[in-house]
Amino acid sequence: MSTSDPTPDASRPEGPEPDPADFLEPATPRKPMSKILVVAAVVVLVLIVVLGWVTWTTVREEPSTADSSESASAEQIRNIITDFVDYSNQADVTKMNELACEEMQVTAAPVAAPPARIDQISAIRITGDRATADVSVSSPTTSTVNAQVVPMSFVNEDGWKVCSRP
Repeated sequence: MSTSDPTPDASRPEGPEPDPADFLEPATPRKPMSKILVVAAVVVLVLIVVLGWVTWTTVREEPSTADSSESASAEQIRNIITDFVDYSNQADVTKMNELACEEMQVTAAPVAAPPARIDQISAIRITGDRATADVSVSSPTTSTVNAQVVPMSFVNEDGWKVCSRP
């Protein structure tokens, strides 16, 4: 091709040569937004799982102090009823007085009667320092069908004490 030929050379672009300074090194690639969102979602999910687990174990393992205290008191009252009836059957005044409130201290053995048998202790109600329970008692010679339900009362005097007889 001659210099007078009006058709340009196809292998060479027309115009001035580009300056190599115009071509910069490519910038460090940016992390795509989708990767950042995935990481954020995983972090949030982990936090939710951890908080849920902590809440679940805390609520499940730590009953309220009032509930556990009332449950312990009810168990103490059940034990006192059983012990009191046993001591009454044995006519052990000293042991009965240890479990009785100040108002119910006895000086003489109870009148001879057939021994009492506890068939059921139910409806334990605790209100502050006072409590009541329904005790179903019968004698060994009668059936539980003929059991008598006796309401008993208790007072907390440095520990639960019986304040009525079965």
